[in-house]
Amino acid sequence: WVANKSGVGYFDLNKSYINLIPSSQYGRASVHDLQFDGDRLYIATGRGLFVYENDTLFTVPGRALRDNPVFAISRSSKGGFWIGTGRGLYRLNFAGLTPFAYNAFLGSKFITYVLDKENFGVIGTSKGAYYFTDRGIEKVGDQTSLESAYITSVLHIDGVGILIGSLNDGLFYRSAQGQWQQLD
Repeated sequence: WVANKSGVGYFDLNKSYINLIPSSQYGRASVHDLQFDGDRLYIATGRGLFVYENDTLFTVPGRALRDNPVFAISRSSKGGFWIGTGRGLYRLNFAGLTPFAYNAFLGSKFITYVLDKENFGVIGTSKGAYYFTDRGIEKVGDQTSLESAYITSVLHIDGVGILIGSLNDGLFYRSAQGQWQQLD
């Protein structure tokens, strides 16, 4: 699946692009992330969170998402999804939309990426990254340029470490021993 200026679609077996959801259906907003949940497709856009299911596109209700750009969507290890917005992190599950308990402690509420593993997670923001657990959050990369970097991606490789991509400061690597290194 791919999002472009014309909409959201996919490539068929003949490598032809099928534009399934024209961008006019979601206000021609920028698409920042896509996430599947069975037959349901979540679309994170500059105008909120949309869901495409059974050939129907609808917005996810909630005041927190109204006129709030959604930049990241990630599966939560406890069920549901993490929704990263321009105003903080939220969890969407069967009970509805709830704000992240530690939003007030983030240096930036502009959430760019979320990675949720079983025992920990990483939140990327426009001003650095944070580890999170049920017990709290901790700033990542103290004393490095990662501390204030605009985070674009996070990859955890079991037994190897964590890679964090940033907009202007490059790629950072944390070894399994806990040491951060900026890669060229």
